[in-house]
Amino acid sequence: MKKYIFSLAVLVVAVAAVAFTNPAEPTPVEETAATLYRFTGNQLSQANDPEHWAVVQDPEEVEGCEEGTLPCSVMINTSIETWLSGKTPEDAADDADTRRN
Repeated sequence: MKKYIFSLAVLVVAVAAVAFTNPAEPTPVEETAATLYRFTGNQLSQANDPEHWAVVQDPEEVEGCEEGTLPCSVMINTSIETWLSGKTPEDAADDADTRRN
């Protein structure tokens, strides 16, 4: 009989513990939509400065980029600040999708 009472007590404690816990909060989902940025600077030294990058709504605005030393555009899933973090101007130019003179 003691086994049944002990088992019942353990069951009551387990049910009470579950009843008073908060459900886990859902983790926020990061945006995965890609954003197109265009480099608006005119010197390579500006390539790692977020102020010299602008969001482009119309992809045709970056058409006509020629191969060169300056970055032209990049399509990324993060903010431009995150993408440029820790990059040198040369790294930003090398990692850009297109480049211009």
